[in-house]
Amino acid sequence: MKSILVIDDNKNDIQSIKTILENHFKEYCILTSYSSKEGIEIAKSKQPDIIIIDLNTEGSDEFDTCNALQNEESTKRIPLLGLVNYKKDEYKLFQALDNGVDAFISKPINSAELIAQIKVILRILNNERTNDTGFITTNQNSEDSDPNIIHEDNYSDLANLLPQIVYEHDLDGKLTFFNDQAYKSLGYTREEFGSSFNVLNAFVPSEREIIKENINKIANGKKPNNGTYNLLRKDGSTFTVLIYSNIVYKNHKPVGIRGVVVDISSTKLVEAKLKEHEDHVKTLYSNISDILLLKDPESIYNYTTTTLSKKLKNTIVLFISIDHKSKLTKLESVEGINKNILNQITKLTGFKIVGKTYGLAPVHEKYYKSGELIEFKGGLADFAQNEFPAKAAKAAKKLLGINKIYTIGINRDKQLLAAVHFITLKNKIITNNEYITSFIKQVSMVLLNRTTEKTLKQSEERFRSLYNNSALGLYRTSPSGKIIMANPTLIKILGFDSFEDLSTRNINKTGYKKSGQRKVFTDLLEKNGEIHNFESKWLDKFGNEKYISESAKLILDKNGKPLYYDGTAQDISQQKETEIALEKSEAKFRELFEKSSDAVLILRNRKINDCNESFIEKLKFKSKEDALNSHPSDISPEYQPDGELSHKKAEEMINEAVKNNSNRFEWNHKTTTGEIIPMEVILTVINSGDKTETIHAVMRDITERKKSESELRETILNFRLIFENSPIGIYLAKPTGEIIDVNKALIHILGSPSIEETKKINVLNFPPLVKNGYAHKFKECVNNGMTIEFEMDYVSKWGKPISLHSFLVPLKDSKGIINTIYTLIEDITDRKITENALRESERRFSEFMRQLPAGIFIKDDKGNYLFSNKYNEEVHGIKYWKGKTVYDYFPKEVADEFSKDDKKVLAGKELFIDGSVIDKNGNVIWFKNRQFRIEQSDGTKLIGGISLDVTKEKQAELELKESEEKYRTMIETSNDLIWIINLEGNFTFINKQAEETTGFSKNEWLGKSYKPLVLEEETDLVEEIISKTLNKETVNYEAKIKIKNGETRTILINSAPIFTNKKVSGIISFGRDITVQKKQDLIKQIIFNISTAAITTDNLYELTSLIQNELGKLIDTQNFYLTLFDPQTKSLHFPFFVDENDDFDSFPKENTLAHHVVKTKKPLLLSEKEQIELEN
Repeated sequence: MKSILVIDDNKNDIQSIKTILENHFKEYCILTSYSSKEGIEIAKSKQPDIIIIDLNTEGSDEFDTCNALQNEESTKRIPLLGLVNYKKDEYKLFQALDNGVDAFISKPINSAELIAQIKVILRILNNERTNDTGFITTNQNSEDSDPNIIHEDNYSDLANLLPQIVYEHDLDGKLTFFNDQAYKSLGYTREEFGSSFNVLNAFVPSEREIIKENINKIANGKKPNNGTYNLLRKDGSTFTVLIYSNIVYKNHKPVGIRGVVVDISSTKLVEAKLKEHEDHVKTLYSNISDILLLKDPESIYNYTTTTLSKKLKNTIVLFISIDHKSKLTKLESVEGINKNILNQITKLTGFKIVGKTYGLAPVHEKYYKSGELIEFKGGLADFAQNEFPAKAAKAAKKLLGINKIYTIGINRDKQLLAAVHFITLKNKIITNNEYITSFIKQVSMVLLNRTTEKTLKQSEERFRSLYNNSALGLYRTSPSGKIIMANPTLIKILGFDSFEDLSTRNINKTGYKKSGQRKVFTDLLEKNGEIHNFESKWLDKFGNEKYISESAKLILDKNGKPLYYDGTAQDISQQKETEIALEKSEAKFRELFEKSSDAVLILRNRKINDCNESFIEKLKFKSKEDALNSHPSDISPEYQPDGELSHKKAEEMINEAVKNNSNRFEWNHKTTTGEIIPMEVILTVINSGDKTETIHAVMRDITERKKSESELRETILNFRLIFENSPIGIYLAKPTGEIIDVNKALIHILGSPSIEETKKINVLNFPPLVKNGYAHKFKECVNNGMTIEFEMDYVSKWGKPISLHSFLVPLKDSKGIINTIYTLIEDITDRKITENALRESERRFSEFMRQLPAGIFIKDDKGNYLFSNKYNEEVHGIKYWKGKTVYDYFPKEVADEFSKDDKKVLAGKELFIDGSVIDKNGNVIWFKNRQFRIEQSDGTKLIGGISLDVTKEKQAELELKESEEKYRTMIETSNDLIWIINLEGNFTFINKQAEETTGFSKNEWLGKSYKPLVLEEETDLVEEIISKTLNKETVNYEAKIKIKNGETRTILINSAPIFTNKKVSGIISFGRDITVQKKQDLIKQIIFNISTAAITTDNLYELTSLIQNELGKLIDTQNFYLTLFDPQTKSLHFPFFVDENDDFDSFPKENTLAHHVVKTKKPLLLSEKEQIELEN
């Protein structure tokens, strides 16, 4: 079975490597060993494909295990992958190569680098096994034989991970493949390498023939000439390399060469340097072994100073460490100085030398960077240019007899790491520079390694801490949703107890609030290969929603199919809540901006970009548009009070704000009407996220404050006058209690005979003042330096009993020392009497509030009742309210509403609420509630409320509403027309009968004038009646109106005025359609008139003419005739005939309507249709 062996004495490292290998090389058995001896035995028996070996394993020399494996016939061909912690130490690396190590990986282990190295080795092994020559071959089938071997399409990515040059060329030397390191090392571009570049051009000319010969040898299966070569960069510079190469086969034929180039130029330089100083190395050899055993920088510091001080007589050696970032140096170790002398320096100067941190002086930095032993030319003066005290330097020179001072710096990558100082005594001069330089070089190499080891260890610890303590959740899932890995942060975010608990969840099915979001996420990830800041809602263990910002990368298998999703998950729930709160805050800010009583504006590039209504109002602009794009000086007088031009000074004020982020000052503004307004201006710079200069300005009218300041100045100028004439007693005293000055009011308050007598009192010693605690208060003011206020009863020295209210104010001189106590004393004897009376009044008021027949309550800002009167107790049957909330007495839905109202009141809104509650007897109690905010002197806010019982009013209101409803029903169902017009004669109400009678709808009436309905001939009559009604008369009358279909109707109307606040506000009219009644009355009158005429008139013509006229009142009688029938002649006669068309002489003798009526002896009323039927 295929296997990989790991040899390491660190169990944690073995477990980490094993986990990585088991996840990525599942076809391989992972063997482990904690000791070299056991590892060699396992290698012999199991014959692993690769051996991963820790070259720092305890209990053996670092290369003993490698040599043992190489010397064993059964294991010498197994590739060795070395784990090292000295990746940058090329000397060590070459030692490892010489001892059989094939490749390296540094600790702490990078999983990607480990996987890459193993896959390269497996690829090489696979090709070697498929080719008898032992050289690398290219075989398509071999790649399919092992799923862990890297395919050609991933070869380039793998090669780019390596720090060495990887290349391929054909047998003519034409470059066919190169990795990133190749063009970086040689200084060419990818395009230059890709355009038929021949590898021979990469070598110095003198070596090109040797390279060409080597290519031929390798192609023919021969061993090339070994050795080092010099590559030629594009810029002409060269560097020394080792080349490892093998032939590339295609279809079992050699087609090219593949190789790896290792840069050994730095190693060559080291070798040259070592050869140059061979004598020094021999001298220092005994010390080197000791230095290598030193495990930490501190031991190196002490070893160096101890060794060199022994070697160099009469020389003090100091070792300092350097922090190149902070530019600070620290003295770590000193040798060669007598401890007694060192103690004397410390005692004389009070300065501790060892362990002290100093600033790095420029001259020191210059010397250190050279890396050579350099003398301080300026001697002790140069040496003390850092923070080393001059006093200590002089003391050292005097006690020690300093001759010369030398220094040598230890550098790493051009950054200072440490330095060693040599202070020679008694005319001592250092001559063996080479020894010191060589020794320090050895020390620096070990110090660099130990510092690097310490840094790497710290880095490893930080990495492990980062994974376990990362603020981000880290995970790996399969495409099917299985959670493979998760760090503690993710487990905690999702509320699980352990990874085992979390791994039972399938994130595709139950991880997201909406499963569709996971589908969107995976689709985007598989499309783009990675995704950043994808926001979605996840569900934790308990089903709670979590806002998550997710970033992930797609990991593909060898076939290019999704293998894993590696990602991070950040809980942004709080951020989301903050964003929502921010939106509300922005809205609130906008509201404050618009509603602020102060003028507020926004300046962009020093022009007004926005402003609030208060600004427009104060500066008296007609609109916001008029104010925009103005410079602040445009709304200012030409000059400010100090005489400076407004435009110039405005720029200075803005510049000051930009410099310090804000600026506060006073400014005179000028309204559009020319009025000057003094204002306090606060400019605040807003970071707008772009280069636009944005400033928020608040301008407060300080006209009144200016006036107050003027008055204050006048007050200060007259202070002495006030002091002398103040009704409040004032005295000044020294801190020792002696009184310096007294005003007249205090003399009167104390009943003292004179100022001189009063000044004889010592405040601290006068027995009555000591007894009643006044002296103690005075002393407290002196000691604490704070103003003290208090009240006390006191009998003065002259026997006057008084109640005093006193302020003790400490006054300080320019040095801050209290030199005077300024004291105010007010006689509050009368006030005390008043306060007692007030407390009695308050008691009566409290009892009044308690007995008031209305609900009174007070609550604090948490909703707890502080006071509730007797009325509330009786209504609700609750006696103890204090400390309770509405949730203790009312259903939750009712209490919630009350709580919302409380919040509105605390925000400053005064509420007037109508509502009802059920009293203790089950009766409905209606109330009108007024709630308001009470602001206390300490800044806290209370909620006050007054509830008036309006149950009787509410019942009356309901009864009135019922009455109104009945009234409206009566109006709407009335058979009479009812309408209302206002003072302008426009309809404001009509009932249903009015709509039906006129044919007009309410919408056609309301808001329209009555005049279009009135017949023209009756307009004057109606207007006269309306005028009378508006003069408070009630009028009955008839009027004719024209309805929608054009007909005329006669209406009997009663109109009366409507009064509002005792003034006529309109007219209400009641009308009845009497058109039919009027017509019937007319018919009766016509019949009566015709009947009377028939009796009284003998002339047939006159009678007929009268009949025509009477009937004409009802119908059209323009065509009218009277027909008489003669039975004897059977003919018709027309004694009266009127017709606008027919001629009497041509009247037909038969077949007329008259014939038809005579014949049928019935009245005839014909329609047009019936007439046609008769004619036919």
